[in-house]
Amino acid sequence: MKAAPPPKEVLEETVSIVMHIAALENPPGRIIVGAEGIEQVKDRLKTVSEELEEFLSASLEADIPKE
Repeated sequence: MKAAPPPKEVLEETVSIVMHIAALENPPGRIIVGAEGIEQVKDRLKTVSEELEEFLSASLEADIPKE
């Protein structure tokens, strides 16, 4: 079943916010929209952080010494 589109006012407000952010001098690389999107990004960042910690020593062992 396909989700219903958001109400026009919500869509217009979202577009307005995204356009404002995109026009910033230094905009973020990604714009996360909505509580569900924020939770998905937080979950992904947590997973990446856990994986980094798990393999941190192996990653550091692969470092090439600077001369």
